[in-house]
Amino acid sequence: MKRMNRGMAVILAAAAAAGCAGFPMQALAAETTMTVRSAAEESQETTTTEAVDQNVDISKLTFMEYDDSAALIKCDEDAEGIVNIPAKYNGLPVTMIGAGAFQNCSRITKVTIPDSIDTIGYSAFNNARALQTVKLSGSIKVVPSNCFYGCEKLESIEIPDNVTNLGSSAFYNCKSLSSVVLSQNLKELGGNAFYNCNALYEIELPSSLSELGYSAFSGCTLKRLIIKNPNMRNLSLDNVTIQKIYGYEESTAKTYADQKGIFFEALEGDPEVPYTAYSTAKAYTTAYAMQQGMRKFNVDNKSNVTVADAVFLARYVAEDDELETPEEFNPDVNGDGTVDVNDVMAVLHALEPFCLKIGTVTAKAGTKVTIPVMVYSDKGTAGGQVYISYDSKLTPVSIKAGDAYDMTFSSSTDSYPLYIGWSAKKGKDQIAKDNAVLAYIEFEVNAHAESDSFLSVSVSSSAGSNSTRFTDETGYTFSASYKSGYVYVS
Repeated sequence: MKRMNRGMAVILAAAAAAGCAGFPMQALAAETTMTVRSAAEESQETTTTEAVDQNVDISKLTFMEYDDSAALIKCDEDAEGIVNIPAKYNGLPVTMIGAGAFQNCSRITKVTIPDSIDTIGYSAFNNARALQTVKLSGSIKVVPSNCFYGCEKLESIEIPDNVTNLGSSAFYNCKSLSSVVLSQNLKELGGNAFYNCNALYEIELPSSLSELGYSAFSGCTLKRLIIKNPNMRNLSLDNVTIQKIYGYEESTAKTYADQKGIFFEALEGDPEVPYTAYSTAKAYTTAYAMQQGMRKFNVDNKSNVTVADAVFLARYVAEDDELETPEEFNPDVNGDGTVDVNDVMAVLHALEPFCLKIGTVTAKAGTKVTIPVMVYSDKGTAGGQVYISYDSKLTPVSIKAGDAYDMTFSSSTDSYPLYIGWSAKKGKDQIAKDNAVLAYIEFEVNAHAESDSFLSVSVSSSAGSNSTRFTDETGYTFSASYKSGYVYVS
């Protein structure tokens, strides 16, 4: 096998596009093949690999090698016990855990992540239902969306102080989670981050955090909610039972407690962040539930981007004297230094939904065919997972990464529907070009498939943890519209 250099080894994945014609069908060049080996394969070739531990054999883990590092991209679902992820694999530092790497590993109980790892992929431990204890790497900056979704036995978590972003639904339905220590440098806490964590009775929100994601603690019963930032905005806590809020005497936390009739106790000393007298509406009543890439188009400063934003901006361009602009107003949405009709058109274009599109191809019965999954109207994506359903006369052979995002990529053809997962390198938003390819899926067409027939391939949007969804850098989770494709049997 070949090992790519770091530049070629960048795994580029693409997301499927809807509503646009044409798609690239270029073959994946042999030069872009990366070294992907299970530890079992590696053990036959070398003895330099560090052992994981006595409980989970390293043969249960699959790694991807680059010139200067390695990524753990898959753990076998039948792995059982304690996993100590090695800091090195075959002499290379292990720096990443891929998207969905431990997804549905329902028998692992403890995971230790070394400080060599600086990136964890989307849904990395999704539905690892027996997982009780996790030691996170001190080098990560993002806990991605759905990272520990459905880890029902997870009891405690300490988020290292390097972390600035905790993604949406990161600890969704972690019913046994009773102890959480947040990073003291946390700046983003995503929507539904601790949804239905009904064993969590106390949480301290650090002074670095200035707003909450939508329904971040929905379904929780908090006996003590400590808010260290006196200017905390978007206290979206309507579906949370709170016995007492602790905050500073001059703070939005006290204003919220007074309005909601919640017991309030003042913290001693002076806050690390000086208090600013926000208006009530701005301070705590409306959650900013919006994809980060869409925020600049929210010119009227309301909860969602709609045609009304384009109308609002058009009135501003026309110098409507009766128009009242919000306190935070940036009409130059396209960033060209001029406010004109082009900004209005930019808002209208932003209203086109993020879409996934399956390609359409032609093949003969008994042959193999490759079909692309493409993306359209991307506003900024940091990761996601896609499930693909297909006609019974198609047999999946392989899934390969496309070229839309610079990311870690994982996939599975072992179960129905097919699974594709990815996470942008370093957890940063990336914007894919229209019709860029997320993945190439190779199928074998049944030899008895009738000619002049259409074999459908479509995006599965089933609810729950096995749903197709995406996240931006802030951890906000969003969905996509879909357009099915097909294999035409000639």
